[in-house]
Amino acid sequence: MSRKLRESAINWMKKNPQALTLLTNEAALLMQRRYRFSIQFLVERVRWVHDIALNCDDPFKICNSYTAYISRYLLRELPGVEDWLTFKLTKEEIAQGHTTPQPLEDI
Repeated sequence: MSRKLRESAINWMKKNPQALTLLTNEAALLMQRRYRFSIQFLVERVRWVHDIALNCDDPFKICNSYTAYISRYLLRELPGVEDWLTFKLTKEEIAQGHTTPQPLEDI
């Protein structure tokens, strides 16, 4: 993933703390219920709850390209999430020689 995409994702997260709260709370609920999940599932679930179930006028907007960075944010915020959330290494993590996903420390 490019540095530009990483910076863009970090900027989105800084501008949308309420979205991160929704994602974090939903991930914690899935962990509590002992469900394995992908970041894409989590984002789509939050979109559905926000837009359809709550009948919100302002749709939940998030670029799908940011999901890898959101998962790294959750890795930092939710201890044990790595046991429930499926990850793929980013090209950046592979290039740096990591064998596990690295928490996002920039937020």
